[in-house]
Amino acid sequence: MLLEKYTGKDIPRHSVYYKFKENISTDLPSEKYIVLNVNSGEQSRTIPSMKAASLIQAMHEHFDCDILLVGSPKERERLDQVISMTGNKPYVKNVAGEYPLDKLGWILHKSQCVISTDSGLAHFANHVGAPTVVIFGAADDTHTSPYNRGNLTVLKKTELPCLPCRKGVCKFGEPLCINQLSDEYIVTEMEQLMQKELLND
Repeated sequence: MLLEKYTGKDIPRHSVYYKFKENISTDLPSEKYIVLNVNSGEQSRTIPSMKAASLIQAMHEHFDCDILLVGSPKERERLDQVISMTGNKPYVKNVAGEYPLDKLGWILHKSQCVISTDSGLAHFANHVGAPTVVIFGAADDTHTSPYNRGNLTVLKKTELPCLPCRKGVCKFGEPLCINQLSDEYIVTEMEQLMQKELLND
């Protein structure tokens, strides 16, 4: 945690979740969905398009639910390209830039699971209580991962000779630390977190 790093002191951790005062209506066609955020502020923390497409297919085959791709309006074009790589399957929907923060927060909160890069979206999902799986690329998860631990799983490749790395652009073109996390491993970790959340409800 950054405060501990800069103060040199152990800081007690207490879970802090946002509590919605009421239900928020959305126009989502399904109540069973997973939210996926593939973008990040740096190339070295962004899920490559082909990897994103294969992960989408693995998630749908395993969980049999819709996949919502989220992001900012400027990310819509890239997300459309990712969807085209899946064969434009009807279970994948690009909702980037479509919802204000209150509705997006509710969508995250009601999802089966949120899987995200190291980004603001991951922190948002974690804060509203969604089961949140964060795929870390070139970053230090001990300092920048989401705050609440109860609904969080962090996935990070640790066996590469180029690690640790803090560079914004991967020297290999696409971040190996993300590409080498198998879809099967990611899906298994998602399922374990989702089952844990069900037991805690």
